Amino acid sequence: METNVKKELLLSRDENIAGVIAGVAEYLGINTTFARILYATFTLLTALAPGVVLYVILLYVMVMNENKRTNGTANANLGNA
Repeated sequence: METNVKKELLLSRDENIAGVIAGVAEYLGINTTFARILYATFTLLTALAPGVVLYVILLYVMVMNENKRTNGTANANLGNA
């Protein structure tokens, strides 16, 4: 049985700041802690700016997870609560 499931890059509910790195980890199917360590290492090795810019771009590009949208944290994160 073949299913065409479209994978979406979503912000995760397993968030420390905004759920960006956890969302990427879930999308790629890797451990969240490993993804966070990898991102922190990349950011430190590239003098912070590229890592921070990438994070901000992903924050605005990634779609909010439906579960996160309905539990009220989405509005709190955007300052609309």
